[in-house]
Amino acid sequence: MKKYTIHPIYPIVIGLGLLVGGIACIKELLDPNVHEFSWLWPRVLPWYLFGYGWYKFFTLNFLVEVHDEGYFRLRSLMRTQAINCDDIYHVDDKYGFIRIFHKNGKTSVTELIDGISSIKSVFPEKAEREQRARSEILYVRSWPTIFKVFFASVLFFYGIYVEIIQLNLHAK
Repeated sequence: MKKYTIHPIYPIVIGLGLLVGGIACIKELLDPNVHEFSWLWPRVLPWYLFGYGWYKFFTLNFLVEVHDEGYFRLRSLMRTQAINCDDIYHVDDKYGFIRIFHKNGKTSVTELIDGISSIKSVFPEKAEREQRARSEILYVRSWPTIFKVFFASVLFFYGIYVEIIQLNLHAK
């Protein structure tokens, strides 16, 4: 078994930055008179950025274990996931993240993992499996996806409400 992980300083620094920004966003959510970031952009923009940052922080896999039996064990702060090598049909790397598409969905791994030049080389990728899996897998909207869409919609409409309140306060 081979184990790849990130250096412990990365989650500490990123987590502290998200904590400070998250507290500022919560202050803005609770009190429409508080505007801690800037008057140059809408108040909702930092909420989205820090919300997405917290989502990625808790769901991004920071530990990859390659087992000799033909499967990977991926660990994040929220869950542990085992993926069979034959179930992986596509590996894509963009913007510092590696997305692994497999028969049960997709998952992300950070590129900050130590011990290898590119963690993408660990995951198998074959074009014939990609075509076969795309034809076999039906698109099914799962409950986490529905929850994410609902949460983003509520946050969006609450942001519009707060902006209207803010404009009314400035008009007086």
